[in-house]
Amino acid sequence: MIILKIGGIHHAYVKCELAKGSFGRRGCLAGDYNRQYTGLLGETVIADFFGFDRPVYTGNPDKCDFDLCGQKIDVKTEKTRAPFRREYYHSALEIQLEKICNWIMFAKYVYPHNQITVCGIVRKSHFLSNAKKLKIGDSFPSSGKPVSIPCRSIAHCEIIELYNYDDLKYEVTK
Repeated sequence: MIILKIGGIHHAYVKCELAKGSFGRRGCLAGDYNRQYTGLLGETVIADFFGFDRPVYTGNPDKCDFDLCGQKIDVKTEKTRAPFRREYYHSALEIQLEKICNWIMFAKYVYPHNQITVCGIVRKSHFLSNAKKLKIGDSFPSSGKPVSIPCRSIAHCEIIELYNYDDLKYEVTK
């Protein structure tokens, strides 16, 4: 996994972009500013690390976050208090899975440490086939918290860990 420090410039960029409008499907759910902030912060920090263009407001909720060698990657960032552990599960909301992309990248925003942890990637087809469907009222596998929006959850051992850009490029182009 890759641990990235978040700078003040990242926070400022995200606040500026969110002032322009609602980003992606996060806005279709509850319009929750904190969810949008978390997702956009993860995308911004990861874009800077891997050398991708930063996300900009386009008004298109179905756009994937990054394109690498023709492979579309959608980033899912979860806000958490605790540093990442390998027994974690990664989740994506059902409505967000409608995007046309090849890969899903999972990241954690560990806010007490002001860092983004890039946990890894998984082919979207593998995620859809192997992730457990959770409905409202179910409990998340790793936390036991109740599910409030339909989603899917997959164990960390089911995804491919990344340690650098070369790992990412190798996995999406093989």
